[in-house]
Amino acid sequence: MNDQAIQDRSDDGIVETQAGPRSRADRILPYVFAGPAFAIYAVLVILPLGHTFLLGFYDWSGAGPMTFAGLDNYIKIFTDPITRTAIANNLIWAVLATIVPVSMALLLAVLLATHLPPGVRLFFSTVYYLPAVLALAVSAIIWGWVYNPAWGALNTFLGSIGLSGLEQPWLGDPSIALYSVFLVSSWAYFGFCLIILLAAIQNVDPSLYDAAKLDGANAWTQFWHVTIPGIRNELNFVVLYTAIEAFRVFDLIFIMTGGGPFYQTEVIATAVYREAFIEHEVGYASAIASLMTLIIATLATVALRWRERTAPENQ
Repeated sequence: MNDQAIQDRSDDGIVETQAGPRSRADRILPYVFAGPAFAIYAVLVILPLGHTFLLGFYDWSGAGPMTFAGLDNYIKIFTDPITRTAIANNLIWAVLATIVPVSMALLLAVLLATHLPPGVRLFFSTVYYLPAVLALAVSAIIWGWVYNPAWGALNTFLGSIGLSGLEQPWLGDPSIALYSVFLVSSWAYFGFCLIILLAAIQNVDPSLYDAAKLDGANAWTQFWHVTIPGIRNELNFVVLYTAIEAFRVFDLIFIMTGGGPFYQTEVIATAVYREAFIEHEVGYASAIASLMTLIIATLATVALRWRERTAPENQ
């Protein structure tokens, strides 16, 4: 009997092979393959993150000497009214981003998967996915034209149908500017969520729906007890993806409003840019960036742990 395999004969005469103790080379081999990838990840991700975190403890303009500031920059995050506004706006954006595009995509995916023939389904899914193909910077420029209060398509359309009273400075009114930009974000991410959820629904075993119908389940019961459990992993993915992207949003806001008016569309990423490259407070900007990294890491960890705990045992 060697060290690599153990031969056992069962009662029915079938020979079963079980792995024996692995050699030292076999135990080291996975680390050899993973080592280069981890080294690249450490250089490009871990070290910059650590350096950013450390910069948060210093006052530095980006040039010249650095002055140790202790926890002042991190404390300032919660006392600076502009940064607090940016955090609040980001939280609002994250909540909306995990509800609006995902809910719309889920509803439409169910309709496409169950009520349309394959050819029509392909056409509509392609049309809905097109906004996701555009770069967000391009989408921001296009929608900036649409929202223009003087000659934009939206106000022009409202005026042409007799609803001129609804015309607004969509990006200039502090009370609606954030939601106007968020609408563009939903338009851009909706198609991606739709494609993921549509593919997931089409992979649900049809026999489960047949069994539910035999038990007298209506459409809502089938959706809640068959469709949702069947696409649990994909649904968790799109929710996590949109939540993380919500805290990374920068280009849409930077191009469309620059964080204005009166900082009412400022988010964490634009606050980092403003502090680092306009105010030249690199230490403070690093502290804000570290907070954003912590929020994203916490979101990802909580979501993945929740997914593991709620996943069926047979998956």
